[in-house]
Amino acid sequence: MAVRVRLKPLTGRYAVSRLEAKDSIPGWAEGPGFVSITRTDDELSVVCLQDRVPDGESELGIFLVSTFDGDHLLVKAKDEAAARGLLVAAGHTLL
Repeated sequence: MAVRVRLKPLTGRYAVSRLEAKDSIPGWAEGPGFVSITRTDDELSVVCLQDRVPDGESELGIFLVSTFDGDHLLVKAKDEAAARGLLVAAGHTLL
C-alpha cells in the first residue's frame, strides 16, 4: 500500500539561498513565515520569504525540509502547476 500525504501550501513566495559553509547566518533570514537554516561541510542553505533575500541569491527547483511535526515541499512558482499535477496523480492530497 502506498503512503498518502496531505500537503498544505505555504502563503507567500519562498527562496532557497546557498551560501558558503563558513558564512554566518545572515540577518535577512530572520522574520515571519517559514524559515529553515541548514549547514553542512559544503554549504549553508537558507529558506525564507523571497522578499527578504538580497538580489543575486540562487533558488532551487525543488526543496524538501522536514520538522518534527511536518514536511515542507518547496517548488519554484513556475513549476507549481506541474508539481501539483504530478503529486495528485501519485495519490497525494493538496489542501
